[in-house]
Amino acid sequence: MRYLLPQPSSAAAHFPPRAGCGRKTTRVRARPRLARRPRAYSRGCKQLGEYLFNRHVFAARRLTLGLSVEELANDLGVVASTVYRWESGETAPSTRTLVRISRSLHIPLLHLVKDDAASAA
Repeated sequence: MRYLLPQPSSAAAHFPPRAGCGRKTTRVRARPRLARRPRAYSRGCKQLGEYLFNRHVFAARRLTLGLSVEELANDLGVVASTVYRWESGETAPSTRTLVRISRSLHIPLLHLVKDDAASAA
């Protein structure tokens, strides 16, 4: 004797849950965004540990060499908006990036940073 099974009405009936799973899968929610820290402007310098990034020397050297923001960004391996943010003082490059910047701009690394003690005096 044949038993007639009811026809599935939705796609869920076609794809039953995996055997042995035993629990419903839930969607993972993204972490809530943390509040941004306020911007700290300090006479053209941005805090980097015990040193300050001197954005004015950075921008002046780029212009002296005749490099556009896009050309420098391509050379450093970053996007152009990152270079704009460095020059405006919104952000500062990492220490590793500072080494690449000093090589690209043919300038000693210490010209791109200022010591806190020297800038306070």
